Amino acid sequence: MKLHKTAVLGLFFVLFGALGVQAAPALKVLSAAPKGQQDELGRQAVNVHFNQPVVKLGEQTQFASADCPLTITPTIDGICRYSGTQTLVFEPTENWPQATKYTVTVPKGFKSSVSGQKLVAAYQF
Repeated sequence: MKLHKTAVLGLFFVLFGALGVQAAPALKVLSAAPKGQQDELGRQAVNVHFNQPVVKLGEQTQFASADCPLTITPTIDGICRYSGTQTLVFEPTENWPQATKYTVTVPKGFKSSVSGQKLVAAYQF
């Protein structure tokens, strides 16, 4: 009887240990747009898509550009929001000025409020 209990307990740990919770993968930017030279942007949005949820459903999804996690240089006014749980969107309130080079940065340490994972390096495009 004692051997039987030990075997069942061992099997329990093997089965549920294999199903155990694993740490979330490192937070990464999967894609960002627009990139490269654009002939005319108008009010085209900037989109940054991550490899995992960065906000929970129901969290605040829209905020002013001053509170946006993205840094856009030179600055332009707009609204920042999440589209779903994995995409950060910046929408300018005016047309992008022509003949201007912009740099968009997701800062090092940007954190997923879901997994707690952070970007280990800034992402620029």
